[in-house]
Amino acid sequence: MERLLKRAHTHHHDPNLFTGLVQACRYCDLLEPSLAAHDRARQLDPHIRTSVAYTYLYLGDFQRALDYCPSPWDWPIIVPSLMALGREQDAITGWRKLEKTATGRLSAIAAFNRTFLEGDRARSLEALDQALELVPFLTSDPEVHFRVACILAKLNEDERALEFLSLTLDKGYRCHYALLHDPWLDSLRSDHRFTELVNRAAALDLEARTVFLDNEGDRLLGVRVERLRNEKGGGYEAGIRH
Repeated sequence: MERLLKRAHTHHHDPNLFTGLVQACRYCDLLEPSLAAHDRARQLDPHIRTSVAYTYLYLGDFQRALDYCPSPWDWPIIVPSLMALGREQDAITGWRKLEKTATGRLSAIAAFNRTFLEGDRARSLEALDQALELVPFLTSDPEVHFRVACILAKLNEDERALEFLSLTLDKGYRCHYALLHDPWLDSLRSDHRFTELVNRAAALDLEARTVFLDNEGDRLLGVRVERLRNEKGGGYEAGIRH
């Protein structure tokens, strides 16, 4: 993020730099700057594609999240968004059709999503493990690690969910806001290990926001980002406002 910000200050007509900032800011838990970077990239190139769908998902704007993820490979966004909008049956029908025609990795993903949406816990866990073996980005992308953790928590696989969340932070995804607000993680909130992960993410959040402000990311993207301060007893006071 720091490298992209420095580059964007001197090359502020390059849409690719702002596309990179959409993801980099989100990975640093800077969701409003991520949206602002998307807007700037689209102003410079109306056809450029960014990863803003994930940002909309975490902010609870589920229809916009769907609007920006036309590919079945974006299922970590599609499934929770459709569920939040009460469109589970539409999703089941779509995945069932895809399952009949897809092969290999996409077939495994379709099978998982169908069984998950149908509420078949045992089969969905089996299909998820198969997908994790077949699809590399499920085990290499820390943001996808977070989505898998949410799925595992939804399936009452608390131990595995906590392991994936820890790995998410280990690999650099600073998901403090999502940890606080994602409803699929509600079953973990009474576990002291989850609280420790939240506080760990908060500390990483503090570091990232400091870097963002020190490099005048707020001025570049036209957003107001408040500095965080450590509160006694753990946790951090946070805020992002236009």
